[in-house]
Amino acid sequence: MKEKTKRFRVALSFPGEKREYVESVAKLLAKRLGSEEKILYDRFHTAEFARKRLGFYLPKLYRDESDLIVVILCADYEKKTWCGLEWQAIFDLIAERQDDALMLFRADEAEISGVYITDGYVPVDAFTPAQAVTLILQRLAINEGLRRDHYLEAEDSSASSTEDPRPVSPKPAAKPAIQWPSIADDYKWPLADRKEEFAFFQRMISGQTKQRLMLIDGDTNTGKTVCLTEFRTYARYVGMRETLLDFKGCPALDSLFEVLKFDLQREILRESYDCKDATWLYKIISDLQRLDAPLLLIFDTYQHASDSTRNWIENTLLPRMERAPAVVVVIAGQDVPDLKKYPWGALAISYHLSRIEKVDEWRPLFGEEGQANCLQDQHIEMVLHITKGEPGQTYAILESFRKKRQKIGDRPEPDRK
Repeated sequence: MKEKTKRFRVALSFPGEKREYVESVAKLLAKRLGSEEKILYDRFHTAEFARKRLGFYLPKLYRDESDLIVVILCADYEKKTWCGLEWQAIFDLIAERQDDALMLFRADEAEISGVYITDGYVPVDAFTPAQAVTLILQRLAINEGLRRDHYLEAEDSSASSTEDPRPVSPKPAAKPAIQWPSIADDYKWPLADRKEEFAFFQRMISGQTKQRLMLIDGDTNTGKTVCLTEFRTYARYVGMRETLLDFKGCPALDSLFEVLKFDLQREILRESYDCKDATWLYKIISDLQRLDAPLLLIFDTYQHASDSTRNWIENTLLPRMERAPAVVVVIAGQDVPDLKKYPWGALAISYHLSRIEKVDEWRPLFGEEGQANCLQDQHIEMVLHITKGEPGQTYAILESFRKKRQKIGDRPEPDRK
């Protein structure tokens, strides 16, 4: 267990605009940890801080005398002189890779120097001061190799406080009445094979599965894009709103946002539509979480997504999918996220696509008896020999072949009189 040699168990860095929230946190922490002396909060040390050269004295307390620094980030943070001095000490810890010594809270999505989209944080508006204290105490215990709830176990079971910092199970919010489309039994799947993937997709966008994320990977020319195109066609057929983002060419995140704005409009993007800065990356998630009508998001050519795009999708968007129950996501590419690495993996199902090289898999589309201008097995086999089973090319050639046969069949009989 880590030896406790530092003066403060928790240090709080915040702008004055967040004092009411932080003061509640500070008082609850002091009760839990036994003394105000263990909390670096300015009003607990008024006499000590009434000194000259406080700007030199204070950063050292944050950097060298605090086990855990809790930072409340917002648009006002960088504007404040004292926050700037505290941030110098905090930035030293970041530079020295002492990440465990920092715990970030965010009150808004303002850009802060040294903080990146991949950094984890606690959203202030999602947690009461008491719940924030619970998280801080859990983090202290984790840093010290203790049980997560070590500091939440009251030493005196009869002790009471005006506000219990232990997490209180919130009343479940009324779930929106999502009107999922019914499965269209009359819809004919137009692709060879891929029936398993399509059947699950049908159930997924009809609200019949716990999974709402499908990952599709495969080598080049295995029909991933063609499959996604047919997913979109089916979604439109059953009246579901959908949009596709193609990462080919490694477009910037802001360019992708313009596509979303064009496709989804202000009707869906209520908060994020008018954003002129990076705050859209977070506000769009709020927009998706409010939806009560199903929406299909498709990401194609994922192997070309930039690192910042992948980080946003895998570490910001998908972890919040559970709170966006009306959203279904399909990601396809030669390289897709490894669902085993992420907690949101329970919401996902994955499929691997290969080339379609068997005649039997193409016969239902082009060679079934009774079909107009059906192709014989040898015709299909000849095409597969040329295309090596690449689905898009195979389909195009077979369809062209069938149309030519139709034209020949439609020619009038020659007049033999």
